[in-house]
Amino acid sequence: MIDQPPPAPEAGPDSPQATAPRPPMLGAEQFARRLGVSRSTVYRLRNRGALPDPHIASGRVIRWSSVIVERWIDAGCPIRDEWEKMPGAAMPAAPRAKKGGRRR
Repeated sequence: MIDQPPPAPEAGPDSPQATAPRPPMLGAEQFARRLGVSRSTVYRLRNRGALPDPHIASGRVIRWSSVIVERWIDAGCPIRDEWEKMPGAAMPAAPRAKKGGRRR
C-alpha cells in the first residue's frame, strides 16, 4: 500500500496561503519578451485595443498581471473586447489582509 501524504492544513488568517504575495506584475518590456515582440509593439497593440487592459496604469508606469497575461495567451491572444467577455479575464482576488483594529 502506498503511503498517503497528510492532508494540507486549513488556510487560517496566519497561514502562508492567507498571506501569499500577489502574482508578479509585468512591465511593457517583460510583456514584450513574453510575446516575442518589441516594447514599441506592445504599446502599439495596447493603443489598438489588442491587449488586455493593464492592471496598473499611472502616468508612464504600465503593469499587467502575469496571471492575466498567461490566461490571455492561453486563450489565443484575443482582442480586448473579446477577452473581456471571456471567463478568466478578471484579475484574481487578492488575499485578504489580517484584521487588526486599532487599540483605543
